[in-house]
Amino acid sequence: MSSQSYSRATLPHTGHVVPQDHLSAVRPTRYRSLHKHRLSAALKMGPSARSQLKRASLDCNCSSGPRSQPQHRNMLQHLAKPITATLAAIQLITPIAPLLPPPPPAEAVLSSPKRDVPRSVDAALRRAIPLVSPQTKDIQDTVEDIAYLLRIPQRKPFGTMVVDVEKAIKKLREDEDALISIVPDDNKLEAAKVLDILEYKLARLQVAIDTKDPDRVSIRAADALSSISDLAILQAPGLPYLIPPKYSNLPRLTGRATVEMVIQRGPSSKKGEYYRYDQTGTQSAATLRVELDGYSAPLTAGHFGMLLQEGYYTGMPLRSGESSLFIGGPESGRQETPTAAVPLPLELLPAGDFNPLYNTYLDIQGGEMPTLPLSVYGALAMGHGDNSDSDPMTSFFYLFDNRASGLGGLSFDEGTFAVFGYVTEGRELLPQLDGGDVIKSIKFISGLDKLIVPNIN
Repeated sequence: MSSQSYSRATLPHTGHVVPQDHLSAVRPTRYRSLHKHRLSAALKMGPSARSQLKRASLDCNCSSGPRSQPQHRNMLQHLAKPITATLAAIQLITPIAPLLPPPPPAEAVLSSPKRDVPRSVDAALRRAIPLVSPQTKDIQDTVEDIAYLLRIPQRKPFGTMVVDVEKAIKKLREDEDALISIVPDDNKLEAAKVLDILEYKLARLQVAIDTKDPDRVSIRAADALSSISDLAILQAPGLPYLIPPKYSNLPRLTGRATVEMVIQRGPSSKKGEYYRYDQTGTQSAATLRVELDGYSAPLTAGHFGMLLQEGYYTGMPLRSGESSLFIGGPESGRQETPTAAVPLPLELLPAGDFNPLYNTYLDIQGGEMPTLPLSVYGALAMGHGDNSDSDPMTSFFYLFDNRASGLGGLSFDEGTFAVFGYVTEGRELLPQLDGGDVIKSIKFISGLDKLIVPNIN
């Protein structure tokens, strides 16, 4: 080559400038194969991109012969923008191998809310009843499965629900005699009435499932589960385990009891009257109904019931905490009653165990869960004593807020307090109660016959 009159071109994939005749030697190998690959990718981009790429290919063809340098430079400037845009788009749709290794897996492990922990008062009280009849357990598990299937988003598995409710109705009819036979003679007639009511409720549940109405199915499933709980209580008239001998002199509740508590504003309160959503207007007193569970916490519930009978809580002012309403304690200024002076052990029944544990916390991180969880709004529990026991003079309503709970959806204090009941009526009044409000009256509505009072000396 005697002169520099030959044309030059820029390789788009490297940016190097080479003479035009040198480009002829480069194109058949690496450049032509890359050009062919990107041309096939551009075919997916529509007519506009294909026409631009075709013109670029013809203009850069080796057989087109030498061109003058100004003409070639003008041609490249004219095609620079469309070629750049085309190649950028091709890069977006062409798979590119990652240049860096993938990051290591995260070491943090998040735990989802536990399914086996009851999240409502009804579920907690229902699961605390000892199921002494396998037939009752089968029926309850089947209806609970229907309630759980309703939590599936979007399309509900109504076909599976139909099978479940038919199974429950068949089980109820086939095992009617077995369901009644284990009930004490004094309660057999009542048990037969409960079975009739349960069969009627299951039939209504079946109609709701057939109409594929999720809201109605939810309500009727809860209604049927309520009757199943009534039947299970009749089948379990006492405790399915023995109280440890060293606590044999303490009062105990051997089943369920309902307590009604009437609360009024204190003399120095500046708040207005109470309001209930299911009633018209306001009211001067807040009425709460509390279900005491002696199946899971017989000593704690019995202690509370005995203090009630001694008049310890009548006229007692409430004390408000960060997430609790406290009842009693040395701060209340009340004198000790005979029962209040007796030490009370911390009592916790792990879910799935046969009898409670005493003076020991549960290993929540290790998977232990209480039968009566604290992480339910309106739980009634005993305070802590000086050691690892319960305070015999102090109880409290726990106003659980899941926004302040741990990753598992549980209170950080779960498994450390002895829960022995829940507010079943008047829960909407709890946030309206204030420190200084006074318990005007408190009494047993039912279950007083379950309160066993040994000789305390």
